[in-house]
Formats: sequence, structure tokens, C-alpha cells
Amino acid sequence: MGSRVIARNKRVFRPNLKTVRAWVNGGVQRMTVCTSCLQAGKVTKPVAREYSKAE
Repeated sequence: MGSRVIARNKRVFRPNLKTVRAWVNGGVQRMTVCTSCLQAGKVTKPVAREYSKAE
């Protein structure tokens, strides 16, 4: 049972996309980036801001 592979359609590999904030032309911009590009360091993410307590 199930020893033969009978496929009607070819499998499509789609990129794993994430919405991230990234540095683009000196400013921060939201964009969709594949996770392999994020892991490879092709996208520079902005530094997390430190908020001071309001007095």
C-alpha cells in the first residue's frame, strides 16, 4: 500500500517569508524577507531602542 509515488502535480517550494523592520537607505522600513536571507545576514535590523522612564 503506497509503494508507488503517483503524483498529479509537482510540489512547489515556496519561500518562508517574514515581515520585519530593516534598515533601507538610512531609514527603517517594514518589508517581507525570506528567513534564509535573515539567517545569512543580508538584512540589517535596527537596534532596539531603550526607553527612559517618564518623570
